[in-house]
Amino acid sequence: MAVFVCRLIPPRPDFAFTMSPAEAEDEAAARASTEADPAIRTGLGLRYETSPMLQAALHPSLVRIHRTTGT
Repeated sequence: MAVFVCRLIPPRPDFAFTMSPAEAEDEAAARASTEADPAIRTGLGLRYETSPMLQAALHPSLVRIHRTTGT
């Protein structure tokens, strides 16, 4: 399972946009999910940009600190 960032792009720059994470098997599945969004299906010019979410690797010493302090 992978995580993708889905950014809703409005038809005009004065509209607000949203970003949300989406968990999917692959990018094609994430795109299929955004294409099924009712906002997209209205045909008002909204669209999504979908890209893989960045991942980070932590050094083992940082993981140990996180587990001990909870921060």
